Amino acid sequence: MILTGDDKDTIIVGDGTNTINAGHGTNNITAGSGDNEITSGDGKDDIRLGDGNNDIWFEGGNNKISSGDGFNFIVTHDGHDTIKVGNGFNEILAGDGNNRVDAGTGENYIITGDGNDTIRVKGRENTIDAGNGKNSISSGDGDNDIRTGDGNDTIKLGSGTNRIRDEGAGQRIRPNMGIGGITPAMKLKMAA
Repeated sequence: MILTGDDKDTIIVGDGTNTINAGHGTNNITAGSGDNEITSGDGKDDIRLGDGNNDIWFEGGNNKISSGDGFNFIVTHDGHDTIKVGNGFNEILAGDGNNRVDAGTGENYIITGDGNDTIRVKGRENTIDAGNGKNSISSGDGDNDIRTGDGNDTIKLGSGTNRIRDEGAGQRIRPNMGIGGITPAMKLKMAA
């Protein structure tokens, strides 16, 4: 286990099972493939991980996270975060802020708080809950369950079974051929 205090830390570890607890500050963490558990405090952090099972927790700040294929569980609090994960099972819980999330093929479960978020997923099964704000969401072919809050959202979907629930107005929705499940309120908006 690696434990650091509040400061600007640079941590590099190889493949294997790694547990890192970095305090507040600007932290740069690089870990290889394997089982990585990383906790970081407030600050502007940059974390790069290989394939495997990755658990990442942030207390806040403007963070950049990149991880490979596998099981990725990522929790961030308020801040403008950039998150990129590979193929596999990805569960991402991002707080308020202007977040960007890119996820590979597999099963993606993504929740973002209020803010202008950009979410890009490749498929196969995607559950996305974007908060209030001007959100941009796109996905590849697959089954998509998408909910957004108030704001002017743009949603672009591939082929598959798509369910869209939206609380705002002025949405632009471009579903591809497939089975669409749209709430009655959304049907009125699309027909307008």
